[in-house]
Amino acid sequence: MSPAARSPFRRVGLVLAHPWARISTAPQMTAQYLASQGYEVDVFVDQNADMEGMGINLPEMPHPRALLRVCPQGGEAPPATLDDGTPLPREHWRFVERYGAEENRYDWLIGFDPGGLTRAAALAERWRIPFVYHSLEIDDADHPNKPLERRLTAAALFSLSQDRLRADLLARLNQVDPASVHVSINSTIGPVLPEHKRYFHERFPIGNRRVVLAIGTLLPFGGIRGFIETKPLWPEEYALVFHGWLPDPDFKRYVEDAVRGNDSMFLSTGIVALDEKFDLFQSADVGLVFFEPSDVNHANAGASAGKFFDFMRCGVPCVGDDKPGMRELLTDQKLGVAIKDYAQLPGALANISARRDELRERCLELFPSFEFSRVYEPILAMTEARVFGAVMSGAAA
Repeated sequence: MSPAARSPFRRVGLVLAHPWARISTAPQMTAQYLASQGYEVDVFVDQNADMEGMGINLPEMPHPRALLRVCPQGGEAPPATLDDGTPLPREHWRFVERYGAEENRYDWLIGFDPGGLTRAAALAERWRIPFVYHSLEIDDADHPNKPLERRLTAAALFSLSQDRLRADLLARLNQVDPASVHVSINSTIGPVLPEHKRYFHERFPIGNRRVVLAIGTLLPFGGIRGFIETKPLWPEEYALVFHGWLPDPDFKRYVEDAVRGNDSMFLSTGIVALDEKFDLFQSADVGLVFFEPSDVNHANAGASAGKFFDFMRCGVPCVGDDKPGMRELLTDQKLGVAIKDYAQLPGALANISARRDELRERCLELFPSFEFSRVYEPILAMTEARVFGAVMSGAAA
């Protein structure tokens, strides 16, 4: 009998505490993949008016077996604890009150990031089921909730992170065996998308120039100032397009002022539908993927950026940080150019111009090895063996 056939529920719960679920690739891909494998999937998310206003709160769930369970915003709730009385942070009380009294209907839970881990562990204790920790953002060692995260990481079946460097960092910070932290690449499901599109050319007077795209959360940590300041030195064949959301009002004004009246920099805001997302990536000629080291998470971002793999899927080479993780992808795997500072960006773009066809073919050739389903298949097999093997062993005992 296969492990999956032993499942009493064929249902998995994905638990998020961060309210920007619509732009969080890993939970959406996990839900889609598990649903494609015959599981019913519930995705627990918080309603958040601010994130709704930006269009990044609730994710789209295109698979009929993947559903949202939305915890409404506001209202008081009694303090929540673990079984041994360990208090949980206040931001989880309402969630635990709302769902903790339900009867279990899940085979296992997956908690995303420290907040989702806390909620998943609290429900798993009540329901007597296992849980997995999927880390996306890594908190510093001195974060006030780090002791709780360490304890719950040790109690999880295992943990996931986006690349080996971050997996080892998470293990070190959370004081667990590195062998218990596995890699789930922050990629997407599906084949390569080689067709080149003109989404931005149709919106802006770009003319015959090529598009260099900076996409996602438009904040200083993503290198936005460096792009703007070096733009006058770029090869003339390139226009710079920003697409994403600007959550900081002051920085929004800075970007808007920079592009206003500039015929080679353009700003595109708003969230596109899930089925239109790759139109944007397919309309780029070069992608920009940078993380300034403002904290341990960004300093060790490496190959964690989902947009890097989205660019790769579309045959778009990238320029990024010359740091571990990203360096191996850009330089060793020949998927773009790694630079040490923004002053090198103009030269990097000239380099890509000279090698455009070679880099494009390399991206399309390598993406299938990073495709989400291919990466997650052994993770699911391992989870089923541990969850249902434990269930069967317990039943036999």
